[in-house]
Amino acid sequence: MSEGGAGEGTARTDGVAGEVAVDAGAAREVLLEVASGVATITLNRPDKRNMLTGSGMGQLAACLRAAGSDEAVRVIVLTGSGNTFCSGADLSAASSADASSFTGSGPAALVAVLEAMLDNPKPVI
Repeated sequence: MSEGGAGEGTARTDGVAGEVAVDAGAAREVLLEVASGVATITLNRPDKRNMLTGSGMGQLAACLRAAGSDEAVRVIVLTGSGNTFCSGADLSAASSADASSFTGSGPAALVAVLEAMLDNPKPVI
């Protein structure tokens, strides 16, 4: 994964920008790329039809905030890898109801995603 500067035409495919810190060894469920003023945020679990886990929603919120604060970005585009945009929340761990499952962290993570979209200074499409 690479990280470039914030200038026009550079690409960041590590899913983060600016002040966002992410464990380099963590699986990237959400990717962020910036090119020619467009931040493309890609949900990256095509094998699961891009279902969002609690951590994936955290990554999505972080990417939205990073793109919103990047002066080189004029618009944010959300997309999904594979043939499905997003099939919703990944509830496969819901029966355990522990802190790492969707029921443990998902509702708060979903609120963070919605706030990052609604409060974003850039248009999100």
